[in-house]
Amino acid sequence: MGDGKAVMTNKRLILLVVLAWVVMAGVLIVAFLVTSDDVDPIVRHHLGSVVGTAKEIYPTTEKLALDWRPDAVLVGVTAGWRDATLETLRQPPAWSFQYYSPGQQQVFLVAVVEGEAQGLREMLVPYPLPAIPIDGWSVDSQRAVEIWLDSGGARFLERHPADAELRLQLRVADTSKDGTPRLLWTVMGIVFETNQVETLQIDAATGGLVR
Repeated sequence: MGDGKAVMTNKRLILLVVLAWVVMAGVLIVAFLVTSDDVDPIVRHHLGSVVGTAKEIYPTTEKLALDWRPDAVLVGVTAGWRDATLETLRQPPAWSFQYYSPGQQQVFLVAVVEGEAQGLREMLVPYPLPAIPIDGWSVDSQRAVEIWLDSGGARFLERHPADAELRLQLRVADTSKDGTPRLLWTVMGIVFETNQVETLQIDAATGGLVR
């Protein structure tokens, strides 16, 4: 019985560590946000069949969130690959889905590691957070990474074959030209040892680049 509890405790600790790393990735991404007009990307890289994209995982995390609070809405998605190469980017990253309850003014964090989703913790957020418009979320995480690769990311990985990490974040970041909320993917390659960064923003509704 004691061994079982120890295994569960260790598993939860691993999930908490992974979640903390992914959330920190989101903080770094926000710090590097730069926006302007859309530019249509030219897609040349295809990762092929990828298991566990953000849109595939979303329904599982939503179920956990609605069990937590019936008014929960998705407000953020964050992912990270510690060892970023063309090969590892075909593998599922560590995911964090953030849900917000307007009634309780709380955020609920759901981590997904190796295909297993688990609600980890909730926190008070005393201000409203914009919900991700699911109907307007057309560009999945795989496509976002491919666009980043085509827009300089592949060259970045070639220059840093052993020490690059990749961060990915989806959120309502600002408003579009007509004043409506704008859903953006931010993709960031990072080499911490040399502070080198390759960042790109992508309109998650159209796939257009935002520079």
